[in-house]
Amino acid sequence: MKRFYLDSIDSTNDYCKKNLSFLPSFCVVYTFNQTHGKGRNQRTWVSVPYQNLSFSIVVKKTIAQPASLSIMAALAMIQTLKHFQIEAQIKWPNDILIHKKKVCGILIEAITQDIQSNYVIGIGLNVNTTFFDETLKKKATSLFLELNKKISLKKVLSIYLKKWHKLFVSFKKNKDIILQEYKKYSCVLHQKIEFEYQGQFCNGIVLDILDDGSLLVQMNNKKITINYGEVSLKNFYEEGV
Repeated sequence: MKRFYLDSIDSTNDYCKKNLSFLPSFCVVYTFNQTHGKGRNQRTWVSVPYQNLSFSIVVKKTIAQPASLSIMAALAMIQTLKHFQIEAQIKWPNDILIHKKKVCGILIEAITQDIQSNYVIGIGLNVNTTFFDETLKKKATSLFLELNKKISLKKVLSIYLKKWHKLFVSFKKNKDIILQEYKKYSCVLHQKIEFEYQGQFCNGIVLDILDDGSLLVQMNNKKITINYGEVSLKNFYEEGV
């Protein structure tokens, strides 16, 4: 995979979207100083300069759906952390947690160009952050805080890209196997959750994660499916889901 390094950028995802015509498919744009990173639902992703890793993977003209890309991106991060002897979980749809603390966020953005679907997979990983302020320390962590040692940002990136590329090229043949592996690391599967559904806050139990990435939820006496845009998990940290 071709790599493009930026010494500093507001957002690697925004950079890729603006320069999509000039970037080859399966390239990665990365920086160690992202100044205005973003997450899902217009949230911001704060990264300490030159301590953490921010990167975006460009995927052009693919038949893979956003949910499949999200599953592969999350599972590749789980495998990358395992390389460093770190056990992690996936908080649906695309946060990576260590001991219930967020270490990584993933944002998939679609760009339609000439009636074809292109995607930018944005990933932010806390690698060498040594501390978080009072508002974040109970909800965030880093590889440094888990291992008590600093890790090469380039090494982490290289390992991740190898894991991701292996999953991507085998996804069509091994889709079911990859989905089952993803489920093994889900921290919401078979758990009681509170969520927003059709404008109301509801409770339910997650029965399964379906092929399209949606949740199958038992709510009262009926089963419903919840898509990415329809759900907000509540009380995660307080309840320890």
